[in-house]
Amino acid sequence: METFNKIKYVFSAGTNEKYINLNFVDKETLIAFIPELEPYAEDIISKRVDKVYTDKSQILNISKDIKNFYTRIDEYIEVKSSFFIF
Repeated sequence: METFNKIKYVFSAGTNEKYINLNFVDKETLIAFIPELEPYAEDIISKRVDKVYTDKSQILNISKDIKNFYTRIDEYIEVKSSFFIF
């Protein structure tokens, strides 16, 4: 558990490297892969500290403006990972 706590906010993985996991991605990686989320990145990261995302559409609760481009970024975000290495 100690190792997990050290990496849980910076680990990003996708089975085909097609998406980033909102529960693990760091702010810089999120912005680099999805620049549209830059104004909301801090809020996206801070919301998962107390409660992880269980559905990627939950980022729509951050700001109603995300709805304007959500369909364009949907395929690049996820909240579950298939692979974990400890």
